[in-house]
Amino acid sequence: MLKLILHEDLPARIAGSPFLQPVLQVAAEVGKSVRGPSTYEVTGVYLEEEYKEIQEWVNSFKPILEERSVTIMCDGWKGTRNQHIINLLIYSPRDTEAVIKVDGKMLMQKRRHLYWSACFAHCLDVILEEIGNRKSNEEGLDMQENQLD
Repeated sequence: MLKLILHEDLPARIAGSPFLQPVLQVAAEVGKSVRGPSTYEVTGVYLEEEYKEIQEWVNSFKPILEERSVTIMCDGWKGTRNQHIINLLIYSPRDTEAVIKVDGKMLMQKRRHLYWSACFAHCLDVILEEIGNRKSNEEGLDMQENQLD
């Protein structure tokens, strides 16, 4: 297993995966006759089954999402070390930022590879709003308007 992780450039955290130990136990019970899935089986059969299972799980939340006017958006790419990164964005015109933060923290506790970060667009909007509300900026705008008249 160690050589598989190192030579295939798998993340070291795979050794702590809750899915690994059951696989090793079954392989030990079956013995030398056990064979792993082929590339075709992984990408053509099992991947499709996993996709359908996840799609059903996501669809089970649709009534709740519609009730709360929540939209889930997804963006994905590969990181610098060729690891897949999936960015999930949740938008709701009704939920407050505090509620979303609490929900995000609860999800991070449940899923150890999930991370919450502030929305850049929201942060930029707040910063620009604060800059615009400064007294010195208001005076500067008044002076510009007077010069244009």
